[in-house]
Amino acid sequence: MFKKKQAGQTIIEIIVATGIVALVMTSIVALVSVSIKGASEAKSKAIATKYDQEVMEFFREQRSLLGWESFLAVFPQSGSKTTYCFATLPATTLAFTQMIASPCSNAYVDPMKIFTRQADVQVNTVNGQKVVDVTAYVTWMDGVHLRNFSIAQQFFQWSSN
Repeated sequence: MFKKKQAGQTIIEIIVATGIVALVMTSIVALVSVSIKGASEAKSKAIATKYDQEVMEFFREQRSLLGWESFLAVFPQSGSKTTYCFATLPATTLAFTQMIASPCSNAYVDPMKIFTRQADVQVNTVNGQKVVDVTAYVTWMDGVHLRNFSIAQQFFQWSSN
């Protein structure tokens, strides 16, 4: 007797093939998810870096415009840290000299209300010379995690004004 040759796949082959496709698809989705999260974190850190650099550039500009003695006189000479909120940078040198110390609380830098920016300023003496230590902080919520990025710089009298 002759047996007919079967065409097609058995149910077992179909189940195995479906399982392999599902495994590959799950791996791809996980990889894309991790990629998107990494890109989002990198974008947020780049924005935070930009905001921190703006503060440092602003301080450098004010030191140049005011001269060292006037720049130094803006900050308390007690040696303790003073925190300033920089949701917006002061528009003028006069506004800079009249800054009021206060930490940020719901004062956002960006229109999306994600990032806050502040700076800790402390006047110290190093090798007999007054220096202004500035640490700029940008803070934001990344999902349920509070993230922050900071830049620190020491300002000193670099020219005779």
